[in-house]
Amino acid sequence: MIFGVVCICLALVASMPAFAQSGLGISSASVGSGFAEDESGTQRFAFASSLDVMVTPYHGLQGDLAFTDTQAGTVGSLVGHGYLTTNFDRKYGLFASLSDLDGRSLSWVTVGAEAMYDLNPATTIEGRLGLGVADSQSMDFIFGGASAYFDFGSELQLEISLNVADFDESYFRATSVETEVVARYAPKRSFCTLFAGLRSSKHFGRDGSDANIGTVFGATIELGNRAGVRPMARSFRDYDPMLQLVRRGLM
Repeated sequence: MIFGVVCICLALVASMPAFAQSGLGISSASVGSGFAEDESGTQRFAFASSLDVMVTPYHGLQGDLAFTDTQAGTVGSLVGHGYLTTNFDRKYGLFASLSDLDGRSLSWVTVGAEAMYDLNPATTIEGRLGLGVADSQSMDFIFGGASAYFDFGSELQLEISLNVADFDESYFRATSVETEVVARYAPKRSFCTLFAGLRSSKHFGRDGSDANIGTVFGATIELGNRAGVRPMARSFRDYDPMLQLVRRGLM
């Protein structure tokens, strides 16, 4: 099933230039895959795709589909963003997501607000705040995060992100912290972007867990308005607060 969905996404991205010329308002699309080292030290496959549509000159919709392999099974996530851009240097939005762990009766949803602003043409910052609930014992949580993107030229970019989520239930009480540093290399006259970096994760609190540092690497095919790091050239970043719990076998 996952293979079929991946093939459909690849076909959609391949046909994106034709769609864009048809006046549907599609401004960009991407499909990427790679591997990320989980907390057990195992390299796990991940797939992500995104489609961005400008509904009006100032309003847009972004849809994301992702699959992440974990020791407990594959997590599938569907995320929708609606945003407003008042200028080329900023945009504001709302998001909602639905995630499910394959093979188990475990699903969760999140909602929140997000914003992106460029400090200068080579530096952009992004922030998000949200809350969520999982159907496992009605667990609820709040989360927030910030990211910074740096453009070192037409081919090299650097991304730094920090995300925090708080779980406060009688059966599980901890604060999750996850940081990521990723370098991206996009060769000239190529739709393909290569990325590699490090991800650090830890839980603090009563039910805390040890810190872990793992590698991430892969490639992304990007089409459309994707030059540089300015808000109109970037999609909003997705963050799933439950993934670290699933990766560690805590859910």
